Amino acid sequence: TAIVGRMQLTGQYLDLTPHANATVSTARVDLPFRGDYLLRMDMPFLRTFDPKSPGTTSHHGLSDLAVTPGWRVYNTPEYALLVGAVLTFPTAANDTLGFGKYTVGPSVATARFLPRWDSFLIGLLKYQASVGGDPSRKDVSFFTVGAQVNSFWGQGWWTVVQSVWNVDFERSGKSSMVMEFEGGKNLIGRFGAYVRPGVGIYGRDVAGAYIWNIEVGVRYMFASF
Repeated sequence: TAIVGRMQLTGQYLDLTPHANATVSTARVDLPFRGDYLLRMDMPFLRTFDPKSPGTTSHHGLSDLAVTPGWRVYNTPEYALLVGAVLTFPTAANDTLGFGKYTVGPSVATARFLPRWDSFLIGLLKYQASVGGDPSRKDVSFFTVGAQVNSFWGQGWWTVVQSVWNVDFERSGKSSMVMEFEGGKNLIGRFGAYVRPGVGIYGRDVAGAYIWNIEVGVRYMFASF
C-alpha cells in the first residue's frame, strides 16, 4: 500500500470500430512526496484513423493533459484509502484529439493487501465533468468504476487483471465495459516492462471503449521524496 513514484512511457493500439482505430503514446510521471501525497501527470500523443470520416481521415498530435493530485488519508500494512481530484486541460492539437474542455472531478482509490495470494485488490471511483473551455464543444460528464487484482510472482514478475466500467451522462447514461490483463517483469534494478492486452465487453461509443487493444510500456520506479 505504499505510494511509489514512476516515470513511464507507453504505446497503445486501439481497435475502435470495424473501420476506425487509434494509437496513443503516453508519458506519465508519478511524483510522491512526504509519504502520503502524490502528483500524477499524463501527456498523451494521439493518432486516429477513420476512412469513413468526412474530410481528413487521419489526425495526430497532442491530446489533453491530465493532472491528478492525491492524498492517502488512511493507511495500514494491509489497507489504504486515497482521495484526489482529476483535472484535464484542453491541450489537444485539434478538435478530434481532445474534449476541448477543462474538466475536473473527484477520485477515490482503495487498496487491500491479500497476503495469502501476495496480491492487492484495488478499487477506483472517478467522476469527470467539464467546467469551461470551448463553448461550441459538447459538455463532458463521465463516471468510471474500476476494479483490479495485482499479483506478484517469483523472479520479479507481476500480473494485473482489471475491469473498467464507464458511464457517459451526456449520452443519456450510455455505458461500456472493458477487461484488461497485464503481465510485466522487473528487468534491471528499478526498470520494468509490461504488455497489456484488453477486450471490450460491451458498449462502443463511450470514451474509453474499444473492441480490443494492446499496450506495451516501460517504467522506472523510485521512492517517495
